[in-house]
Amino acid sequence: MEIFIIIWLGFAILTGVIANSKGKAWPQWFIVGLLFGVFATVAIATRSTEIQRPHRSLKTCPACDEKISAKATICPHCRTPQESKQPQKRVNQIPRWVMGRGARSEWKPIRWASDGRAFCANCDGRLYVGETHCPKCKRKLEEAV
Repeated sequence: MEIFIIIWLGFAILTGVIANSKGKAWPQWFIVGLLFGVFATVAIATRSTEIQRPHRSLKTCPACDEKISAKATICPHCRTPQESKQPQKRVNQIPRWVMGRGARSEWKPIRWASDGRAFCANCDGRLYVGETHCPKCKRKLEEAV
């Protein structure tokens, strides 16, 4: 009789160990193993090893063809910026006092000083040769300095 109890307890422990290795809750499966013995061991051994996770929407990175989260803005594999399908924040209209020295409806992003230095007409940030965006306010310039 004692050997039967030891074998039954062995199957319960084996059921818990197999459940733990498959990512399942081992205490519950240990109890099921105590109740059903070898049948619980066979049941957990034949179950799939997949851990159930909530469904995430994925997309493919156009640069490296890896699957990434649909919400990702940068690919974690190749660090390529991703286009978002969400609408861009609309930039407010440029105030009239920021307009360039020409006509009121014409935006002149570069203000030239008398000594030849260039400044952003929006924030008076210093512009250097080759820049296409103001380093201070990040406004795009129509032409490179």
